[in-house]
Parts: sequence; C-alpha cells; structure tokens
Amino acid sequence: MSRADRAHEWEIHVEGTNPVVVTEDHLEEYPVVRDARGFECASGEWIEHEWVGISVFELLEAADVPEDTTHILLESVDGYRSCVPLGDLKDAIVAVEGDDGGTPRLISPQTVGPRNIKHLEHIRPQSLRPEEDREQYETLPIDNK
Repeated sequence: MSRADRAHEWEIHVEGTNPVVVTEDHLEEYPVVRDARGFECASGEWIEHEWVGISVFELLEAADVPEDTTHILLESVDGYRSCVPLGDLKDAIVAVEGDDGGTPRLISPQTVGPRNIKHLEHIRPQSLRPEEDREQYETLPIDNK
C-alpha cells in the first residue's frame, strides 16, 4: 500500500496504561482543534497552515501515560522516530487534516521541523534520565543539529 493510500486509512496508537487507537471514525471522542498552527522547518522557515487535530495532551491523558513520562516517542509509518520532551508539547496537536498533507502529524510550535513527524502511527511515553540523550531514540530524515 502506498503512503498516499495510508493517508486515507490512518490509525494512531497511543501507548499507556489504557492504550488508545485513534482513527478518523473515532475523532468525535476527543475535543477537535481547528485553527492555524505553525512550526519552524528544518530550513529555518516558519511554516503555518490551518489544521484540524487533537491536543497531544488529550491523547496522553486518554491513554493514561505513566506519571514519570518525560518525553514521547513519535513514530511514522515510514519508520522515522522523534523523541520530544513533554515541555515542548505546549499547544501541540496531532493534526489529522491540513494544507500540506502528511497527516496525521505532530504540529508543535516548540519543535523543529523533522521532529514534527508526518504520517504518524505510534505515540509512546518515555521516561528518560537527565543524562540520557533523546537523539539515541531518533531516526530522522535529516541530520539532527
């Protein structure tokens, strides 16, 4: 199945004590956000579009992630992974519709482009120790800088 086909049949698996699977058919179970959100692209350009999505924290709460969670590991259907600190997820959404395609995807104003994973499939809570480097969990389409 091509990536374009998968974009129409997406599922997002959110791990936690009470794992959840979000599909287009289950969007009504969550408060849906509809507004302009942006992020800094890897090129340094600010990208902003109209998005429809769900607050990342709504999904984490629904899945009942462990209290010691410090980061979330996001994984795309293509195998890309980013590890994002909870502090960088203020105002973040998982966009399920938007102007640039690539949905579902993370949209976080505090997160640099490649970490705003496109074609998102899994969200996994992580508890990193202060000395751990989040990049060891990542496989991104460009170099981490």
